[in-house]
Amino acid sequence: MNSTMLKYFSVTVLAVCASHYAIAGDVVVIANPGTTISAAEIKDVFLGEKQFAGSTKLIVIDNKSLQQDFLAKFMKMDTPKYNGIWTKKSFRD
Repeated sequence: MNSTMLKYFSVTVLAVCASHYAIAGDVVVIANPGTTISAAEIKDVFLGEKQFAGSTKLIVIDNKSLQQDFLAKFMKMDTPKYNGIWTKKSFRD
């Protein structure tokens, strides 16, 4: 995975389209009205394990100002651990 992809996955908000949203605690997911995605699937998206919900491409939006809180509250990890996961992925892919 190249650095551009890493940048896009270093995020706090998952946006698929902008017409429907679901709230899970402090996390808001913006999605196409026909798209459903669980909290576990959102974690998989941010860890690069899931890229589609059905035929809908999932796109992660970069928001560095909220990243630390998102990682701590939703992903249950800190920034160095998250970046380490993506560093390992970049060498595998």
